[in-house]
Amino acid sequence: MGKQEDIINKVRSTIARYGMIARGDRIIVALSGGPDSVCLLDILHRLSDELEICLIAAHYDHGLRGDEDAFETRLSKDITSSMNVPFETEKAPEHLKNSSSLEERAREVRYKFLEDVRVKHKANKIAMGHNLNDQAETVIMRLLRGSGPSGLSGIPPVRDDIIVRPLIEVSRDDITDYLKLRGLPSAVDSSNSSTVHLRNRIRHELMPILFEYQPNLLERLGVLSNIIRDENAFLESLAAEWVEREANKTTQGDISIPVSTIRNIPDPFKYRVIREIFKRVNKDNDYPMEYEHVSSVVRLMDSEKPQCSVDLPNGIMVQRSYQALLFKLKGKDQLQGRKKTPPHPDPLPLGERENIWPSPSSGGWEISSSPSWRKRGVKEYSYSIEGPGRYQLDAVAKGLILEEIEKGKEIFKDGVPSVAYLDTDKLEYPLTARNFTPGDRFVPLGMKGHRKVKDFFIDLKVTSEARASTPILTSGDKIVWVCGYRIDDRFKVTEQTKKVLKIIIKS
Repeated sequence: MGKQEDIINKVRSTIARYGMIARGDRIIVALSGGPDSVCLLDILHRLSDELEICLIAAHYDHGLRGDEDAFETRLSKDITSSMNVPFETEKAPEHLKNSSSLEERAREVRYKFLEDVRVKHKANKIAMGHNLNDQAETVIMRLLRGSGPSGLSGIPPVRDDIIVRPLIEVSRDDITDYLKLRGLPSAVDSSNSSTVHLRNRIRHELMPILFEYQPNLLERLGVLSNIIRDENAFLESLAAEWVEREANKTTQGDISIPVSTIRNIPDPFKYRVIREIFKRVNKDNDYPMEYEHVSSVVRLMDSEKPQCSVDLPNGIMVQRSYQALLFKLKGKDQLQGRKKTPPHPDPLPLGERENIWPSPSSGGWEISSSPSWRKRGVKEYSYSIEGPGRYQLDAVAKGLILEEIEKGKEIFKDGVPSVAYLDTDKLEYPLTARNFTPGDRFVPLGMKGHRKVKDFFIDLKVTSEARASTPILTSGDKIVWVCGYRIDDRFKVTEQTKKVLKIIIKS
């Protein structure tokens, strides 16, 4: 059996092992004009009858290398024409050259083009030309950057059941030999010889040294990535099952978990669970969640502060409110113009988090001193309560119902927190329903002296969000009811009370 057949058989085996292609598939082949993509197109073309597949070649011209780009486009068109394969091409817009992160942006527009072509031709798959050398270089590069199992699993042979890489087990040398044996032309990207980027330095400087220690380095790293990928996928599936079973999802898409529940699972699994929650809270992650980000959530659980939070990439905030852990995605208004802001991963008290951003002048972190209710997204409000009746407190989506009733023993049997009974004669209208503010003090029912409302909330483990949405009802400058929690002892119903004001708070 010749070298060509050996390589084709290896590709055939890879396709079957990973279930890359099904009979009748329409496949978009990403054709750059380079050796990998030309080899990929030729092998798939030779297998097309056997696999009963239809091919469409797609070439994206980034317009960054002048004559080289033009040559690659012509070459790609000529090759597809000789094979009678449909050809799609597109040139990048001029403003791509001015992108701040050119490599990342170029990759984004290329993948968007390929997806657009796939949708246009109603294709099932997009075939990419990544090879075994690419796999090995990726594993080494991510190892040097400190990646965990997800990163060390390398380039997936199949991604999202759409992106397939039939050459992922074929070496670059084999690809070169195949093209020579087939007499196929290909373009050489001059930027591949540059050592400006880390991948190229690994390719040209580090890999030759490692080959001296392990001649089978490519195969060993390929096997390593496969093992890690399989184990990682298995553990991720267990983490997904755990989250599905233990986590509570709010109507806003936030995820809440009791601290004790997640704290008691083994650390290695705990880290995977946290990553799984990150993915669920924000499915459009554009910044890799690193080990330090996950560790910050663990530190949050172990923090001595009963209420604190960490600010992470992709607009994710994790809050601890006593024994509950809440993973949430910030609103668009909070993320506008700030999406790329570096995270602040150390636990900070709630109310000192959502307005923390790098200071333009100092480059450091800026902590706003505005009241916590303002940061929690609740506007300052004050409603005048003129007398008995119904009142809507739109700022906190609550309502008050006031009714004057005759004194009767039956009212004292109802200990519902949402209902308050006050001595009407001790009140001065209009009453005021307003937000909680720092420094508020009252005399909780059953006590003699004043107590700060803040300390009262802390004792009851009332979360910052609940505090912000709790109206404070006042008469003159005195608090008469911390709505839904406790009335002021000075306004309670006594034996001398003649008329009682019954107040109900509704959500």
